[in-house]
Amino acid sequence: MIKKFMIILLLLLLWLQKIIIGIGFHDIPGIYCGKRSPTCCPNRDDQCTMAILGNHLCYCDMFCDRGEYGNDCCPDFKAVCRYSQRTLAPGQVNLLEREKKKKLLAKYSDCIHDGITYSEGDTITRNCNQWFISHFSKLN
Repeated sequence: MIKKFMIILLLLLLWLQKIIIGIGFHDIPGIYCGKRSPTCCPNRDDQCTMAILGNHLCYCDMFCDRGEYGNDCCPDFKAVCRYSQRTLAPGQVNLLEREKKKKLLAKYSDCIHDGITYSEGDTITRNCNQWFISHFSKLN
């Protein structure tokens, strides 16, 4: 009797594990984050969603990616929002790459030309020409 109970309990636990591991949208085919504009959102953004499976929502914000099980990211979140620029479709912007460039621009806000450091608002005079530094160009 105990042996039969243990077998039933083991089968029940295996079935329950299968249900728990199956949580999330990762195996559902389709394009979700890739259809959004913007495709991905930084931090937590409850409006950064797409409809999935009728009346459910999946997310394209960085907050949705909270681990392998139980996250509520859209199925294409990792391909569109987490992977490198070379894996994205033409015209899509990798949010992480954009954030890295912003941080670099903030860190290096001065311009160095001919060994002289200039800041925004400085005036440069060369011969009869004068330039006013109003902003810096973007990183490539």
